Amino acid sequence: MTSGDRSGAGMQAAAGSGGSDRPDDSPGRAQADGLIEMLDDLRPAEAEAGGHTTLGDLVERLGRRGHAAAIFAPALLALSPVGAIPGMSIATGAIILGMAGQLALGRDGLWMPRRAARVEVPADRLNDAIDWLEPKLVWLDRLFRRRLPQLGRGPAERLLALPMILLALLMFPLAVVPFGVAMPSAALCLLSLGLAVGDGLVVAFGLAASAAATAGSVWAIGSVL
Repeated sequence: MTSGDRSGAGMQAAAGSGGSDRPDDSPGRAQADGLIEMLDDLRPAEAEAGGHTTLGDLVERLGRRGHAAAIFAPALLALSPVGAIPGMSIATGAIILGMAGQLALGRDGLWMPRRAARVEVPADRLNDAIDWLEPKLVWLDRLFRRRLPQLGRGPAERLLALPMILLALLMFPLAVVPFGVAMPSAALCLLSLGLAVGDGLVVAFGLAASAAATAGSVWAIGSVL
């Protein structure tokens, strides 16, 4: 991702969460734009094999699907083995915080902090992580349906950014807790995934997971202070 004259490393992608690119409510939508398709969007290109990609590139690939999908990418990376790379939890937390803030404000574009966007991810390691995740999540992809739409549309969508912001903030102190970011990352994955595929039931599970992750994170942080 180039910096150039983009404001603050920003990406003004044409895919805001409420933009015209948002998929419709047709019955097959959850299958057409489900979890596996988003993982495939993150897979490194052949030209990157053996090299590196950046967090900015990964978020930009999913940015066409809206803010929720762009939040899902760094949350999943933080939860996956790639999250063990030193500094990755801080970088992913910063990106999620920025994206969730834009979702709360109703912004249509995507913007990321320049320093976080430039963090490199080994392409081979990312590919291995996706290969490891995909077979475990194929069954989950078949479960998505259009349920409880009121949880992921209009004002509710912007309100859901608030727990995302809280979870992203918790990722910073949790960077010093072994595997500590797994708790907020898992909750963020559920929330953002539910919004991205339009399944309000997944969003509801994400809200429950957010409450549990917040309590667990506060306890974990307190235990190391």
